[in-house]
Amino acid sequence: MDLPGDGTYPQEPVALSIGQGTFFANVPLVFPFRAKWANGLRNMAMLSLKAVDEEGGQFWRGTFPFGFDHGIIARERFGTNGETRAKKPDPSDPCFLDRFRTFILTVIPDYRPQTTREGAGWDFVLKDQGGKDDIDLSAEGSLRRVAEVLSGRFPDWQDALCAAVMWIHHPQVTKHSSTWSRVSNVSSIETIPRLAGCFCGDTARLGAALAEQIGEYLYVPLKAFSMGLRGHLCSLVDTPIGQVVIDGMLGLWFHALDNTRLATLDEIRREKEIYERVWYAPRAHGHEFFYGTDNQLIRPWKSGPLVWPSGNG
Repeated sequence: MDLPGDGTYPQEPVALSIGQGTFFANVPLVFPFRAKWANGLRNMAMLSLKAVDEEGGQFWRGTFPFGFDHGIIARERFGTNGETRAKKPDPSDPCFLDRFRTFILTVIPDYRPQTTREGAGWDFVLKDQGGKDDIDLSAEGSLRRVAEVLSGRFPDWQDALCAAVMWIHHPQVTKHSSTWSRVSNVSSIETIPRLAGCFCGDTARLGAALAEQIGEYLYVPLKAFSMGLRGHLCSLVDTPIGQVVIDGMLGLWFHALDNTRLATLDEIRREKEIYERVWYAPRAHGHEFFYGTDNQLIRPWKSGPLVWPSGNG
């Protein structure tokens, strides 16, 4: 795994026995979640595979981009998959970031879409495989139901904000795609998960809406905004500990270096290590999104279409 400008993630070699004709091979790979997205083709994370003979002579090599929306699409596993839920790690755990992410992923339901064809009452239902927390996205107040589910599963508001990020990042809730261009900014936030598409401006609005509703359920004053980074958008949340950054499109949040709480925007601006631990390339067009940058475009989020009439008729 090559992350341009950052380094490589070596993988263990796999022994294969190949005869003549077609062959199949299962090669286990570890895709680092730091490498989900980078702005610009030359900055994308790349997977390099090569085949060598017993003497080490190379006879084939291929290089492929990977990320959450291009090339080899790497998806994270939601739900427990028949196993027990992961526990929240202690901040002193040397593997805190990976284990906290696993904690969030195993507690969030692994949803599957269900329509009237599959027996649902409506065509926009997210079915909880565990049978407890289905979401009817066509119902009035469907996003409040999402906030209720996440708040119930994550009583710590900081954990709940991280869970909102991953709920948005679930591929049955949003998928980043160029086909969304005719829908982006002309839809209400309720429409985004119903159609399961997005651009970053949509996930920024959706994340802001869920953050405020989670605050209401957990009795914590949370005020959210859409934050433009000149090449990307995410959500910014005013909280009792300061302004924190969450990113539903990429499935990212930022912990302080001691792992005891979420980092504030001011801390991220000052300390590169905070964001480099979880995102290797937060920059575009020659400028940093966070480090040494204090002119992010922070604006109120809007629930309805941003352009009306849409002009898409």
